[in-house]
Amino acid sequence: MKIIMMTTALFLSTSYAHAFPKVGDQAVLRLISGTGVSYTDTQVVTAVDDSKNQFQVHEVLAMGAQTQAQDLVSDIAITQYLMQSASSADACSKLGQGFAGSGVIESISVLGTVINTCRVLVTTTDPSGNTQTFDFWFGDVPFGVVKEQVNNVDPAQSGVIELVSYIRN
Repeated sequence: MKIIMMTTALFLSTSYAHAFPKVGDQAVLRLISGTGVSYTDTQVVTAVDDSKNQFQVHEVLAMGAQTQAQDLVSDIAITQYLMQSASSADACSKLGQGFAGSGVIESISVLGTVINTCRVLVTTTDPSGNTQTFDFWFGDVPFGVVKEQVNNVDPAQSGVIELVSYIRN
């Protein structure tokens, strides 16, 4: 659950979407670890404070009957930057460089439709020499996360996160 929370915090710090955020905007993500453990992550915008350039999110992580809820704050300016990255090859490339990786425009099929995304690939190496890759697809959906693939030598730290539904107000 700790790895899922850290990944979710990353996503919330890099949220974006068309005319986003609005109170009631929602995204539901399915998270499946490399060991087959499945979670549902529901994120809903509960407040927007334009004067502080922030919005609040209520998040509920669920694994079967077990749930964990938290309220988080994210930055609207990052929202706008990432929205632009999904529609421009140059901006997407710069986003990838900002993650110390690469960024390319790519269309992927999710929710029975094709979504244009900024695909960012990042590879890291830990002190033991093990590599881990993060493949992010950011798109014009609430919270910006269309998909993420994490590959690690430890299956418990690998997995897929994919958008399963969203509501835009």
